Amino acid sequence: MKGKETLLILFPDPHSSSSLLPILIQNLVTPYVSIQPRKVYAEGTARPTGGAAAIAMLIGPDAPIAFESKLRGGHMSHAYDFYKPNLASEYPPDSHLWTITFYMLLTESSHRLAISWHLILATKICKKYEKLEGKQFSADDADYFVLHSPYNKLVQKSFARLVFSDYLRNASSVDEAAKEKLAPFSSLTDDESYASRDLEKASQQVAKPLYDAKVQPATLVPKQVGNMHTASLYAAFVSLIHNKHSSLVIA
Repeated sequence: MKGKETLLILFPDPHSSSSLLPILIQNLVTPYVSIQPRKVYAEGTARPTGGAAAIAMLIGPDAPIAFESKLRGGHMSHAYDFYKPNLASEYPPDSHLWTITFYMLLTESSHRLAISWHLILATKICKKYEKLEGKQFSADDADYFVLHSPYNKLVQKSFARLVFSDYLRNASSVDEAAKEKLAPFSSLTDDESYASRDLEKASQQVAKPLYDAKVQPATLVPKQVGNMHTASLYAAFVSLIHNKHSSLVIA
């Protein structure tokens, strides 16, 4: 792949205010350190997703890893699904089911723009991609996807949702076998589609080959460590470098 840019789609933690990519810092050598408290929940289904981590980077000119940000955007929305401190308990009050839905909504809205941050600027970014590349974006156009990972099953479900979103926007983005599996769900409303277990199962089946090739290489550390807030995205990026370093373009 030398001589060709590698297209990475980066999805940071929607909860973290410090999930700023190092591309925002230019002509400067500085340490970038993010330390997050441990992520621990009360007893129940959320507890196994707990984890803790920190990330440290040296950012400056002539770096061995360079980011080109010509296609980027983001999304911001208010959701009271998780908050702390809770002075009555060490565990933060949270709405786990709403967090899952919110994460998938953020991921899908970002994907529609072919971007690395969550911002609903669909028309502007999509037109920019189409102008630069001469075609509509689909998951097949990205070399790899690097996602914030509360837990891996959510990453799988969210990427499958991206593939379904591609199908809704442009049915030619998937093959005939995939069309047959996804067609029964094309008339669902957004709310109905997020509640449909049958769609979830079908979309994961359709997305699996793309997931294995484009997402799985970035899941090594997140699956071992667990939920990491800001560090999660960078742990996934390190996983991708570890697994696919020979196929990544060297700046």
